Amino acid sequence: MLYQLVGNARFVYNQGINLEQERYSEGLSHLTLNELELMLTHVWKKEFEFLKLSPSQTLVVALKNLAKAYQKFFKKEGGYPNFKKRHNAEDNKITFPQGFELDLEHNRVKLPKLGWIKVRVSREILGTVKNITVSLKNQRWYITFQTERYVEVGVHENLDSTVGADLGCVNFLYLSDGTHIVSPYAYKTLERKLKKAQGILSRKTKGSKNYRKAALRVARIHERIANIRYDFLQKLSTWLSQKCGTVIVENMNIKAMTRSAKGTVDNPGENVELKALYNKRILDQGWGMFIEMLRYKLEWFGGKLIEIPSEIGCSITCSKCGNRDKENRKRQAEFKCTECGYEANADYNASVNILAAGLAVTACGGLA
Repeated sequence: MLYQLVGNARFVYNQGINLEQERYSEGLSHLTLNELELMLTHVWKKEFEFLKLSPSQTLVVALKNLAKAYQKFFKKEGGYPNFKKRHNAEDNKITFPQGFELDLEHNRVKLPKLGWIKVRVSREILGTVKNITVSLKNQRWYITFQTERYVEVGVHENLDSTVGADLGCVNFLYLSDGTHIVSPYAYKTLERKLKKAQGILSRKTKGSKNYRKAALRVARIHERIANIRYDFLQKLSTWLSQKCGTVIVENMNIKAMTRSAKGTVDNPGENVELKALYNKRILDQGWGMFIEMLRYKLEWFGGKLIEIPSEIGCSITCSKCGNRDKENRKRQAEFKCTECGYEANADYNASVNILAAGLAVTACGGLA
């Protein structure tokens, strides 16, 4: 039944795109959400009997999502809406905005036309549940509760505690107080297993049952990698946001940092293999995701995140004498000043510089 409801929502979404394309080719205007809902009620449900199996609200939500996608497109805030596909995990979900019941004492949820469904509650549900989304990913069903609650943001318990944090390839995080955290390297850990599964997939006939089974194995390994990374980042960002009231980091352009070094035929790049290794490590760790988690969690606890420009060159500047020289850091993990001879872990030296730069900018009133 869930497969049917998800398929119906996807079908209605695609019907809306088809209709919009037909109207555009005929020179007609764009349909409003109300007009799409009328098409659903008076045309599509009569033409396609299977749509009556779905609660109307799930189909209306699909049309609302389509209307929002077109609004973003017309405002040039997003691309043209794509057709939803059965084998795309992001396209297999339905939302119930009303008509549901929760019985968390017995770990079950009642949904329209589905009745009571057993669920495994992975975390406490806080606040008032506004809607429920059921999604399919790699042949596993997930249920998500969107809630609303009011939380007073107080003063951070360690507001006076300020730390500089440097993100690196060797150590995921190095703090100016000497604390360092090593990344689990989720992709690297499962890379061999993933390559084996991808090799098996490449030898299957596309579209066959064996191909779909092999593709599912590959997808689940990717999901496992994402889950390991996500769990690590969530726990680390929570710990750091509770530990320190102010965290100072570099504002890094990760997209530019992970750009390929291959170059062109006429102008080939240098150290291509080494650069590719660094790129893979950076993307494996999820720096950007970690900064965003840290930002909103610090706000929750009453702290703040300060970002300083990466152009300052904290990684090549000596924290003792201030000498800025590329030769100070000949290796990824080692720092030795060419001026005063100071030696330290390169990430630790950078974190101390980040702390000093952040305090200096804040003192001058550059950042709130």
